[in-house]
Amino acid sequence: MGTWRGLLLGGMLLLGGCASVGFNPLTVAEIEAMHEGGTPEVEIIERIQTSGTIYRLNSRQVEQLQDEAELPGPVIAAMEQTFADAVANNPELAEWDRYWFREDGYWYGTCPLADAGVLNIACE
Repeated sequence: MGTWRGLLLGGMLLLGGCASVGFNPLTVAEIEAMHEGGTPEVEIIERIQTSGTIYRLNSRQVEQLQDEAELPGPVIAAMEQTFADAVANNPELAEWDRYWFREDGYWYGTCPLADAGVLNIACE
């Protein structure tokens, strides 16, 4: 019985540790809302750079962000740069889907995941 309690307690601590990672990316929808709300381009880019979010965009998504959401090119470039920087720090990230969280049709990775040892990237 003591072993089961230990395993249960260990499992609860492990789950609690995962919950504390605080995976909360700056989503594409939030970026679109900032743009639509009139937030200056430079402020949106700063939020992207300081959020710790890594955007893994495919070519269709980039087109959609340009044509439908009408995001400025520098904003999209800042989003794409987050992935380029992550891959430069750890080339395995380019191929491994297990490092990415999919929400709203987009793939996200974040610095909280790096802090937890899930992503091997440098976060400032």
